[in-house]
Amino acid sequence: MGVRRAHPHRNGGPAPEGVTVLPAGTAEEPLLRALDREIRAQVEAAVGWHTMPAELRPCPPGDTLIDPSLYAVAVVDGRYAGLARVVSRRGAARIGLLAVREEHRRRGAGQALLGHALDTLGRAGIAAACVEIDQANTAATALFERFGARRTGHLAELVRRPH
Repeated sequence: MGVRRAHPHRNGGPAPEGVTVLPAGTAEEPLLRALDREIRAQVEAAVGWHTMPAELRPCPPGDTLIDPSLYAVAVVDGRYAGLARVVSRRGAARIGLLAVREEHRRRGAGQALLGHALDTLGRAGIAAACVEIDQANTAATALFERFGARRTGHLAELVRRPH
């Protein structure tokens, strides 16, 4: 699902008590990498990455962080709980990843990360951000919609098959 946020966030509100966000590029890299590995393992064990938008970026074997300076991190009670990767170019932004550890879901870490990302983009003069969400992921869809997101279209997957 394509989603575009075109208005200041409405019902996101401030970060819940006990949740703070480390701005992009300020997280401790070893802890960020551990968080990324744990979240990816949790996703793979649950719904699997085949339900997620593809990340087609070169990385060294075993390394999934594209560029550690692009990630903001939610901290809950002193522990890295979630991460968000946002890339902006020429006045447009894409939220490439927003994920939270299972034990911290539905406690405000995702809300805090999304609010932080949108506030940061707004201060940079960027009024819209696109994100791809699996239609079956109702929690993610609801989170983005609380911030004023709206569906902007659908994607088509092109698969090359050997002849």
